[in-house]
Amino acid sequence: MMQVDEEKAATTRKRHRQVFREMHEKHGGKILQYYGDGTLSIFDSAVAAVECAVEMQESFRQDPHVPLRIGIHTGDITYEDEGAYGDGLNIAARIEPLCTPGGVFISGKVYDDIKNHPWLRAADLGPYKLKNILTPVELYAITSRGLPGPQEKEADQNRFQSGALPAGAEEFPGDKNRKTAALLALFLGIFGAHRFYLGQRRRGIAHLIFAVLGILSANGGPGPFLPVLAIIAVIDTVLFFTMSDQAFDRKYNMAEAEEQAQTQAREYSYEREREAQPNPFKKRGVRKFRDGDYEGALSDFQQALGINAEDMAVHFNLACCYSIMHEAEKSLYHLGKAVEYGFWDFDKIHNHEALEYIRSTEAFDSFVSNDYRLVRELPSPQADLLDEERHEPNLLDQIANLGELMEKGVITRKEFNEQKQKLLRDREED
Repeated sequence: MMQVDEEKAATTRKRHRQVFREMHEKHGGKILQYYGDGTLSIFDSAVAAVECAVEMQESFRQDPHVPLRIGIHTGDITYEDEGAYGDGLNIAARIEPLCTPGGVFISGKVYDDIKNHPWLRAADLGPYKLKNILTPVELYAITSRGLPGPQEKEADQNRFQSGALPAGAEEFPGDKNRKTAALLALFLGIFGAHRFYLGQRRRGIAHLIFAVLGILSANGGPGPFLPVLAIIAVIDTVLFFTMSDQAFDRKYNMAEAEEQAQTQAREYSYEREREAQPNPFKKRGVRKFRDGDYEGALSDFQQALGINAEDMAVHFNLACCYSIMHEAEKSLYHLGKAVEYGFWDFDKIHNHEALEYIRSTEAFDSFVSNDYRLVRELPSPQADLLDEERHEPNLLDQIANLGELMEKGVITRKEFNEQKQKLLRDREED
């Protein structure tokens, strides 16, 4: 950045540190040290750390934009004169480079501490083997307030560069071995066996066709193709034997992973573009709400959810409509959904005039004390269906019971017939 635009780089660096200081003071964090363009921070709680990280990323979206990655883990720390040490710091340092710029990645231990927080949401990335960390670490990406998700291609590239792999993978997502490829090239390279092994089917088929043509050439001797194919096979053998394992894996084992990452990136980009498109029902619902047409606004907002079911503003507007219409449970449901999907303006919840009705209900107090989530009552207990006084067996059940007694030898067939006739007479009299 300094080489491209020194003034902009200095402004970005200044903003980076200013936002860090302000947000850490707000959330009770402490910056242990700056190193290069990174920092090391500690907090008294995981929730405080994640809240601070999310607010920093929100602030860094503004101009001048600071493309920051944040990794968070919780664990013990040892302090010495030279600095701080500990497994917790090591894992956080390994998570950070995996993160998407502008995002926040956390470990499973941190997720356990924040999963019940009213507005913090996270997407499960699965367990990963981090470099120099013995056991796999479960990773999550914070998705609240529009933070970028984990499916972008760059996240997969960072994962490879940092040496992090999905748990269960030995070294790389692929299973191709450099020495196996070299041996195939040495002994069967003329027929393109090593190309098939590496997934290069077209080149393998071409090798095979030319080899067959060479064998079937005129005069019974080897055709001109065979010496050329032999030379190519020897060159491939030498290349494989002299190539490093890392270079081999990057070229052959990462191809499938990169293709999958590109597919995920396209899908993710499509989702982001779809979410960024204006929602006509949402705008129309807002106009109707302002004009006092609450039923019309309700209908439009419900259709808006069909386009984006996680739009926190639509859920908040639905809560306002239902509150005005004195439907407290539906209002609280959508208000809880708004908070779940990132609505954090709690002052508005407690002061907006459209929510006056639900604030007057006892359910609202329970809703607030339950971290802005709807508290549902258990259904009323029903009558005990096993109570003999309430549940009398019908005629067929009684005759079937008599049949079972007869089969067990408790009563004779004569007694069975007598009891059966008695039951029939009693039913006729009733």
